Amino acid sequence: MEKKNNVRRWSKATVDDIPDIYPYNVAVEAMSEQMSPEDARKNVYLVYAPGLLKCIEDLPGNKAGIVRMRFEERLAYREIAEKTGRTHQAVHTLIRRILEMLYSRRERWMLCSGQEIADAKEKVRIMSDRVARIKADAEKQAGILQRRNSGTVPVSDRWLSKRARVRLEKLGVRNMQQLQKYTRQELMSVRGIGEGTVNEIESSLNDLGLKLKEE
Repeated sequence: MEKKNNVRRWSKATVDDIPDIYPYNVAVEAMSEQMSPEDARKNVYLVYAPGLLKCIEDLPGNKAGIVRMRFEERLAYREIAEKTGRTHQAVHTLIRRILEMLYSRRERWMLCSGQEIADAKEKVRIMSDRVARIKADAEKQAGILQRRNSGTVPVSDRWLSKRARVRLEKLGVRNMQQLQKYTRQELMSVRGIGEGTVNEIESSLNDLGLKLKEE
């Protein structure tokens, strides 16, 4: 469960056959030793996560733990120094040496065949698409919340059915707050608005912490 939570925290969207995401962050840092960070990020699809994870776990002493602190837990050098009893500079130097060593062993965790690279690119694309969708949904929800706090949530933002939106717009209702002045009976007396539409409206109002006028 802890590993699953770590993966979710890192990526917000994962694919089932990539068991760990943090190795990709290690790989970007390691490749950045030999190329620009931008190029390293562009080539992250070349990383075979399980292979790199095995290389990390095979590190001697507590080096694997330090790598996890830095790239999985995202601790600062100062925090790692406090946890391990080392100086800030010693931790920084050690991590740089670990990354250099991992890069020197890159043949163990870099993909080589064209099909493997194509499959990896597709996995990264899927993850990127999922992250983009989640980010877009979060931004939309944040916009709705902001408009709710300002007192103006457009009817269209509540994902009401087209039928309900059309009827409300003909009624002159442009935002959800305006619905608070109507009772259930008043809405149902409008041509084309039935019990099902009113239930849909009430559900959307409840999501916003609003409600129709009492009878």
